[in-house]
Amino acid sequence: VPASARQTAAIVRLTGDDPLKDPAVIDRVVGTFLTADGTLDCVSNTIRPTFPEGQDAEVVSLRALLEADRAAADPYEREHVTPFFYRHPDRFRLCNVTHHRDLSNRRWTLDTEADLAFHRAVLAEFADGALPDMEAVLDVLDRRPDIGLLNATEHRSDRYR
Repeated sequence: VPASARQTAAIVRLTGDDPLKDPAVIDRVVGTFLTADGTLDCVSNTIRPTFPEGQDAEVVSLRALLEADRAAADPYEREHVTPFFYRHPDRFRLCNVTHHRDLSNRRWTLDTEADLAFHRAVLAEFADGALPDMEAVLDVLDRRPDIGLLNATEHRSDRYR
């Protein structure tokens, strides 16, 4: 990678087990990174979570990612990519994007059978087949609290503890 690209390029990290991901949440995280105009290494909404698990979005500068690749030895940090940044805040310029209310106790990721039941029930509330945004899902859960109970015994992923 040319040196000039390493100074400006960035990677957006999203995970495939979050089918209810809201593009507006992603845009907010990416927008924060872009607005910082190179003064941040990593922007995330998971450093101190306030969004439901499953709305996770992260942007990392290519320069910082290459530095982490050289320095990270812990298999967990290498597998999950961004924990190295959070474990070494002295080395990186980090920014956490927060939601105006704490929804971190909600689990909208898809890892277990209970999560699958939750997702099926949420999506059944949208007859048109379109994927709902975060506010639409929150509206469903306000109207149908029984759906939120389907995976209420599942815990937030270890990464966020």
